[in-house]
Amino acid sequence: MEKELKYEIFGWTDEIHDCDFCGKSELKSVAIMKNIETGEILYFGCDCARKATGISTSEIKKEAKNKQKILNKERFNLAKNELMQTTEYIEKYNAIEYVDKYFRHSIKERLIYLKPFLIKYAEKKAEIESKYNVEYL
Repeated sequence: MEKELKYEIFGWTDEIHDCDFCGKSELKSVAIMKNIETGEILYFGCDCARKATGISTSEIKKEAKNKQKILNKERFNLAKNELMQTTEYIEKYNAIEYVDKYFRHSIKERLIYLKPFLIKYAEKKAEIESKYNVEYL
């Protein structure tokens, strides 16, 4: 009979240095593990992650890297969707559309008109990028 796994690999980090499984500290990096039953996020050193999952350390790191890519993409999409629903984004989009359709002035005058919209948008964009820890929205 196969042992039912209690943990799933959720990612990998070098920002945490303690193992929640055995208590060992000063680790170079740890696996981010999710308790399947409780949803609790824990941090395990490689050996403890291997024991908890029954798979090799190289497979754990590979799985963690894949999960991290998925989580990063999801986080980026959440940030992008939030940004696109902000007043600042909508106002910037409408201002650019207005300039393109109705403004028959020089580029300089167009930019002068757009500047306040672009500044507000850039500030909101930076706020959301920081909130979701993403770049280049």
